[in-house]
Amino acid sequence: MTIYIQSRGKSQDHDYAWLKIEDNDRQEPEIPHVLKAIKPEELIDSQNPSIVLARSGEHLLLLATALDTQDGRTDFMGRQIRNSVAWVEEYSPASQQLMRKLAIQALKGKLADAVQQAVENAASNTYGFEADFKKLKEIERVANEEEIGDTKFERYPLKVGGACPDLISKLVGDLETYQLPESSGDETFVVLTTMKSAEGLKAKSVWRGLSNRIESESKEWKEYSVKKNVKAPPNRKAAQKSSIKGILILLIVGVIIMALLIFLIAPDRSQPKDQTSMQASLNFVSKANLPL
Repeated sequence: MTIYIQSRGKSQDHDYAWLKIEDNDRQEPEIPHVLKAIKPEELIDSQNPSIVLARSGEHLLLLATALDTQDGRTDFMGRQIRNSVAWVEEYSPASQQLMRKLAIQALKGKLADAVQQAVENAASNTYGFEADFKKLKEIERVANEEEIGDTKFERYPLKVGGACPDLISKLVGDLETYQLPESSGDETFVVLTTMKSAEGLKAKSVWRGLSNRIESESKEWKEYSVKKNVKAPPNRKAAQKSSIKGILILLIVGVIIMALLIFLIAPDRSQPKDQTSMQASLNFVSKANLPL
C-alpha cells in the first residue's frame, strides 16, 4: 500500500506539498495519481477535516485532509500546520477491507494523533517536513487488527445526511458490517466534509455522504437515486418529412425515366404513320388519272 503525506514546514518557502513516503527513507514530491481522476476538490473542502473513500479504475483511495496537529507545529505566521494523508492500493478483497478499517479509524477521529506522531518539521529538508514510514505503517497494522464483517452490500439506495455524531456512528456501523459496493470504474463510496450541499454530493452519486451543510434534525439518512439518462422519443414530424421527401424523389425519378422512354420510342412510331400517308396520296392520284 502506497502512502502519501501532505504537510508544510515552518519557513515561508516551505509551503504545503505532497510527498510519497517509501520504506527506504525516500520521500519524493508526488501528488497521488488517483486524486487527478477522482477530483476530491469537487467533493470536499480540503482546508477543513474531510474524508474520502473512493475507487478509480483498479485502485482504492482513502484520503483524510486537514488533520489537526497538537505538537506546536506552526508556520511562519504562527498558524497551525495541518496534515493530510492518502493511502492508495490496487483493488482486492483484502485491500478493500483494510481501507474500510482505516476509514473507520478516520471517522472515529483516531487518525489525527497517529499521523502527527509520524510527521515533523525538518528545516534541513527541501520541503520543510519529513515523515516516518515505519510509524505510518504502524497505523495500518493497528487498524488491520480490528475485526469487521464481510457481508455483500448492494449499491442502492444511496444516502446523504448531516455530519452529526448519530449518522457518523451509523456510517461506521455500515463499514464494520458490509463490503464496499461492487464497482468496475470510478466510484465515490464515502464522503465526510463541510460546506458541501446535498445536491453536490448527489451529483457525484456518492454512496454515503455526510456534510454539515445538510440539515440533520431528524438524524436520519436521506435516500436518493440517480436518474438514468432516457433517450428522447423519435421526432414524428421529422420522420414524416423525411418519408415525404423520399417519395417525392422517387416520383421525380420515375417521371424522368418515363420521359426518356417516350422520347426514345416516339420516332419509331411516327415512321409507319408517314409511310401510310404517302401511300394514300399515291392511290388518290392514280384513281384521279392525274399525270405524275
